[in-house]
Amino acid sequence: MTPREQLIQEILLAPDSLVNLLLQLIRPLRAGQTHLTQQIQQLITTTPTSNPAPSAFDLASDLAGCLDSPADLSTNPK
Repeated sequence: MTPREQLIQEILLAPDSLVNLLLQLIRPLRAGQTHLTQQIQQLITTTPTSNPAPSAFDLASDLAGCLDSPADLSTNPK
């Protein structure tokens, strides 16, 4: 696996907060800004370290499809 593929895999598995931090770090680099030390330090120190509470969807996602029901409820006379 190439480094690019490894990075993409890590990004796909990372929580949104880390992805947002990575985007904030990459954009100035791609724009050619060379004085990033202070910006990076500020981003690292202001980034919350705790994970946000999971949503109801996240907590119940493993229950999807666990009930037996008709395939199409709109045509079921019951």
